[in-house]
Amino acid sequence: GCSSVLTLDLGQGVEEIGAGAFKGLTKVTTLTIPDSVKTMGSSAFQGMSALLELNLNRNTKQYGDNVFGSASKLPSVVLPEGMTEVASNMFASCSALTTVTIPETVTVIHKNAFRSCKKLTNLILPQNLTSIDDGAFYSCSALTSVTIPDKVTYVGEGAFRDSTSMTALTIGASVETIGGFAFYG
Repeated sequence: GCSSVLTLDLGQGVEEIGAGAFKGLTKVTTLTIPDSVKTMGSSAFQGMSALLELNLNRNTKQYGDNVFGSASKLPSVVLPEGMTEVASNMFASCSALTTVTIPETVTVIHKNAFRSCKKLTNLILPQNLTSIDDGAFYSCSALTSVTIPDKVTYVGEGAFRDSTSMTALTIGASVETIGGFAFYG
């Protein structure tokens, strides 16, 4: 394999990155997605366990499941303006992630998007958010407070399950469905 790769420089002409294309590059510390990239397949960058810096572009419209999962040293991430959905398992098991900046353009956070981000403490959900899917923040045990914005209508099963440090929770006025065990533990 290519597990010894230290630097990854993606050319400006790359438009699509296939499933698992760079999975398991465990020594890459910085990743910049060029503006030309429109689509990333499932697990495209999964398991980049040394990743410390991730720079996304606003032109990528499709992210596959688990695209950045298990980037276990990544401390923070800023999602780009224009992004409308956070993919399933997008940052699952990014165990060092403390801060995530989600733009106001995001309306859906899909299943297990931030599952097991055990150090995530700084979370401000965008005001245009309408759905927080099953397990989106499951086992984010350092979260201390969450405000579900007023446009959210759905909070999925186990969405914030095992958020054991949570001391403040505000649920917005439009929530119609709260799934089983959404705030359990």
